[in-house]
Amino acid sequence: MDQHFATAPDETLSERRAKRQMSKTFKALSDETRRRILELLEENQSAVGGIVENFNLSQPTISRHLSILRDANLVIDERQGQSVIYRLNHAELAAAMRRFFQQFRSCEEMLRDVPGGSASTPTVAGESDSGMTS
Repeated sequence: MDQHFATAPDETLSERRAKRQMSKTFKALSDETRRRILELLEENQSAVGGIVENFNLSQPTISRHLSILRDANLVIDERQGQSVIYRLNHAELAAAMRRFFQQFRSCEEMLRDVPGGSASTPTVAGESDSGMTS
């Protein structure tokens, strides 16, 4: 593990979880296919088959990308009969970006000026998937 990711002795469990979640989020966002999936899901929720139609990739490959996005809490899946429907987790995507930029003092003031962008601590992953929409 890189030294800058080492756990500080006074770091709380909550802080360690937040760092792990941020790593998952940026891993998920680092791939162009996953970013395109998020863009598709921003427009409409969809089953895997509907997502696959937009790519030149196999269903198992798309499913793996969706798994990474789900692990990062960026998409929500819901079983509807035989299908699993995926939708963008707008609240978590917004909260993750806010958490990232709030690490930098130079961004705090700018975030206060964005609607819904208070400098207070945003919702932590898993607490709520409601509220913030784009």
